[in-house]
Amino acid sequence: MTTAASTARARRRTLAVAAAVTLGLVAAAPLTGPDPAVAAAPTVCGNLAADEVYQEEVGALGIDHACEHLKGRKTAKTPKTAATRMAQRVSTGVAVAAALGTTPAEVGSWSTAVNPGTKTIGISAVLFHTGEVLLFGGKYKATDKNTASYLFDPVTMTGHEVPAPAAVFCGSVTQLSDGRLLSAGGANPVPKGITDLWLFDPITDQWLRQPDTPLGRYYPTSTKLADGRIVITAGTQLDGATKNPTVEVYTPPPAGGTMGTLEVVGPAHVTNFYPTQWLMPDGKMLQVDGRNDYALNPSNWSWATLPLLPSTSGAGPGGLMLPGGPSGSSQVMMIGGLVKGVAQNKTFKYDYANPSAGWKTGTPMPTTRAHMNVVQVPDGSAFGIGGNSSKLYDVGQKQTMAYDPATDTWTNMAIQGPRRAYHSTALLLPDGRIMSAGDSGTGGGRQLVDFYSPPYLFQGPRPTIASAPDAVDYGSTFSIATSGPTATEAVLMAPSATTHAVDMNARRVELAVTPTAGGLTATAPTARVAPPGYYMLFTLTADGIPSTASWVHVGP
Repeated sequence: MTTAASTARARRRTLAVAAAVTLGLVAAAPLTGPDPAVAAAPTVCGNLAADEVYQEEVGALGIDHACEHLKGRKTAKTPKTAATRMAQRVSTGVAVAAALGTTPAEVGSWSTAVNPGTKTIGISAVLFHTGEVLLFGGKYKATDKNTASYLFDPVTMTGHEVPAPAAVFCGSVTQLSDGRLLSAGGANPVPKGITDLWLFDPITDQWLRQPDTPLGRYYPTSTKLADGRIVITAGTQLDGATKNPTVEVYTPPPAGGTMGTLEVVGPAHVTNFYPTQWLMPDGKMLQVDGRNDYALNPSNWSWATLPLLPSTSGAGPGGLMLPGGPSGSSQVMMIGGLVKGVAQNKTFKYDYANPSAGWKTGTPMPTTRAHMNVVQVPDGSAFGIGGNSSKLYDVGQKQTMAYDPATDTWTNMAIQGPRRAYHSTALLLPDGRIMSAGDSGTGGGRQLVDFYSPPYLFQGPRPTIASAPDAVDYGSTFSIATSGPTATEAVLMAPSATTHAVDMNARRVELAVTPTAGGLTATAPTARVAPPGYYMLFTLTADGIPSTASWVHVGP
């Protein structure tokens, strides 16, 4: 069966052929002028004619971002001379053969990076069901012990300070089922782990102290299980040298409650910093740590050792859960990483449901990268944002890359402005853009934020979710009313909670759907496929163009 994702990938391959035309590798057909119907539309954004997408995006994104996309669509239709194209390549320093194309419909588009009005550095970034993003990292003053924190609205480009009550940077971040954030650990001073656990409520802006993790944790990872509890692993203890060997489970308070519980479970399990962890469809947790990987069974808290990776992924690798059907995905991918100070371009793929096959080497990236943020989008593809090729900040990589899981291929996309290396973050927004922040090094993006608009935002009208439920139970059937272009697919995207290139909450869940006269009928997944909490519900056309998301709470 043809899905929106596979059709979208085919469309991107078609665009790659179009790019060859742009690069002069094959003969080009004559370019046509603007559509007369569009030319007759009202003038907006200075001197541009509004198209059918513009008014919809004004409501979803605001005038500035709607204008940015409109300009991109107009640029995509405007012929360019060979001299203009070559001048553009020379000005960006991009080799001709490395570019997919020159238009936003082919390579996407980056906004200008701006400081939204804060001293906070986005070392951690968490998207809430309010649509706001919590950024934290850095300090308001050099003498401060606590971490600067800023709650930011990426549509209005406004925000306000919500100072963290402790040195929570370099801890772990995970959303609870009720939409609050659990922050575990941190450092004061680096690399001495702190014992603090805190809840942050995006509705009240309050930080609530939770039970301590007694040994301290600096660089831990947190993962939500099918029952909503949070597993916390790894990190450096209070002494700044000893690795925390304990595995702890945090049980959240009831919705609206103020105090959860924390307990040590299972045997000692020592790992390196920030292992990558995913809940798998059998309810167990997969953990990847360098060259090692394990499965944690929550029924008895035992660990099983799984096949070794072909070589270590080192520090700062990217991780990606590959697309799966409505019953969930068992396939994951590790990307790049830093080994002895040098970044790798290797990728390794593993099917947890078929352990005897072991890890397989995938297509290498075009460039070596560590500290790159890998952001999955609704059609199942992913974008590599930033990263660098040496040490923590050296040899910054500004070329965005697109990864197609169907063909296991990487494609160079638009070039970002700021460097986003170590201590940078990136996440998917409900409007389909990707927000990028952070990099605390000299010459890095630091307090600046910018936004990547993927090619699908320039490839035609988007479907619209006219109505959808605010909450669904596991296994229930629900209706999604749509308008505009026909939607053929629906997916849930868990909001990101990311730091140090490890996203501790994001996942894509494909829904089983049936077309109806007014939209789609969908079936909610199980808890092992979609842990309880808030999700972005997207619909997609057969070409893979997504709607703006509607928020839905899944599970109890």
